[in-house]
Amino acid sequence: MPNIKSVKKDVKKSRQNHLRNSAAKSAVKTYIKKAKQVIEIGTPDAIQESLKQTLSVIDKAAERGIIHSNAAARRKSRLMKRANSALAAAASTAAPVAAAPPEPKKRTVRRKKAEPETTA
Repeated sequence: MPNIKSVKKDVKKSRQNHLRNSAAKSAVKTYIKKAKQVIEIGTPDAIQESLKQTLSVIDKAAERGIIHSNAAARRKSRLMKRANSALAAAASTAAPVAAAPPEPKKRTVRRKKAEPETTA
């Protein structure tokens, strides 16, 4: 145990930060785990909602400096990759909808600029 008053305060503060950080890291892991479960068996709407909540938790942890911003980006990227593949698979197994053919591009006619009249 330290003898100096300021060091005692530092130890107390670091313990508080450790508790806060470990709780936030645990929350991030829990949300990611739940999102993966929803991606495996959920509907597209449930996947979107779960993903939104999870990305928010990851962003908040990175913003507070609890996890590194690159680590947050990596986790979000992996989660989005998994979700997008699940959504694409769900869309391909759904009944195909007849898509209307795209409309042809309209041609634009360029008009010549009116030349200023010169008075002689």
